Amino acid sequence: MPSVRQEARAIERLSIIDMAKQELVTDAARRFACSRTTVYALLARHERGGMMALANQPRGPQAHMQRRIPAQREVSHNRQKPVCCPAARLRSLSSWPLPAP
Repeated sequence: MPSVRQEARAIERLSIIDMAKQELVTDAARRFACSRTTVYALLARHERGGMMALANQPRGPQAHMQRRIPAQREVSHNRQKPVCCPAARLRSLSSWPLPAP
């Protein structure tokens, strides 16, 4: 259920649209102290979805933008010891395949 404040904002937007349709977009923008771009955007929103499209739109990140949690990898119980000294590190790196030139 929308709050009183949200309903008042939607009614104000509808007033802007009504004035823009009756008069010029420039006059509506001046009267309501907003830009002509805003008036054109409101007109487009109203054309697409009627009165319901004039309600406040969510501005936070959407579900597809949220961080995805990677699948949990199986933990191997036979881990190799961590390589701590430079000589052992070089030996462990020598087994890696080299990239093609």
